[in-house]
Amino acid sequence: MNSASRGQRLYLHIGCGKTGSSALQLWLHRYREAFEKAGFFYPFGEGRDPGEYEITSGNGKLLIDALEAHRAQAYLQKLFRQYSRIIFSSEAFQGIEGKNLKALRELQEKLGFDITVIVYVRDLYDVLYSLYHQRIKRHLETESFEHFIRQTKIVQQFHVLRRYEKFFDQIEVLHYDSEKERGLDRAFCRALGIDDGRIPPMASRKVNRSLSVFEAELLRRMNGLFLGHCPPDSEFSRELSDTLIYANPEKETEIYFDPKLLQVLRKRFSKEIGRINRRYFGGKTLKLFDRSGKKLVRKLPEIPQEYLLVSELLIDKYCRASQNRRSLPGLGRLLKQVY
Repeated sequence: MNSASRGQRLYLHIGCGKTGSSALQLWLHRYREAFEKAGFFYPFGEGRDPGEYEITSGNGKLLIDALEAHRAQAYLQKLFRQYSRIIFSSEAFQGIEGKNLKALRELQEKLGFDITVIVYVRDLYDVLYSLYHQRIKRHLETESFEHFIRQTKIVQQFHVLRRYEKFFDQIEVLHYDSEKERGLDRAFCRALGIDDGRIPPMASRKVNRSLSVFEAELLRRMNGLFLGHCPPDSEFSRELSDTLIYANPEKETEIYFDPKLLQVLRKRFSKEIGRINRRYFGGKTLKLFDRSGKKLVRKLPEIPQEYLLVSELLIDKYCRASQNRRSLPGLGRLLKQVY
C-alpha cells in the first residue's frame, strides 16, 4: 500500500506577493496545535514566536533547504511517519528553482503521497499597486507608478501559477479579493478540506499594511533624496516605512487610480486573466480592477517643500553619521508627527 492510498498529502501554499501571506502564516503558526488536533501538521523551525504585527516568511524554507541539500526524501519520510497531512507556506516558493520542483514531483511519485498547491491570486491593478508600494518600502524605489506599470511585462502571480502547472495537477486557486471579506483563513480551510469551525479565525489585524497615497509619495521622494546623498542602503526605506506602518498598523488606506494605466494592463494581460478564469473559476472572478468598496485618489498629492527640506537635512546628517545612525530615529519621529 503506497502513501497516497493512506491519505498522505503535502499542502504547498505559494505565498504570492501582497495576497495576505504574512497574515496567513501568522495564523498557521499561532494555531498550529489546533491544526494538529484536526490532523494537519505545520512544521516549525527553532526560533522565537513572531509578534502580532510581525512579518514572517512562513515555514517553507525548511522544505526548500531539504530539497537543496538532497535530503528531502528522508525529511518527508520522517514527517509522514508521524503525520498524514503536512502544510508548508512561504513566499519563497515563488522563486523555487525548477530542478527542486521536479525533484519534489519525483518524490511524490516515488513515495506515493499527494500534493495540493494552494495559491491566492489578486485583481491585477490592485496587486501591482501593492507591489509598487513594496518597492518604495523595501527597495528605494524612486520612479512613478506610471513608469512602474509601463515597464511591467511579467506579473509574478501569473508566472508562478504557470510554473507550478508544469509539475502539479492539483492546484487550488483562490481569489484574494473575493475571499478577503469572508476571511482568507476560511478559504484556506476549504482548500484543506477541513471544517473551519475547528480552527480559530485569523485575527482581524492588518499585517504589513499598504502605505497611504501621501505616505507613498513622501517616501518615494525621500528615497530620491537619500540616493542623492548616500550609497544605496535598503534599510533606510525599510526603517522609515516601518516607522509609519507600526505607528498606525490599522490605518485605512486609499488607492491611486489612473484609467490610462488600466488600459495598458488590459492590452497586455486580459488574455492571461481570461485563461485563469476559465481554468479555475468558471467565470469572470479575477479582474483587471474592481472599483467597488475602494477609496480612489485620482491625483497624486503635492509634498510640502518644508518636509523635503527638513528631510534632506536629516538624510545628509544620517549619511555623515552612518556608522551609528543617530539621525534616522530623528527622521522617524518627524514622520510620526505628520500624522
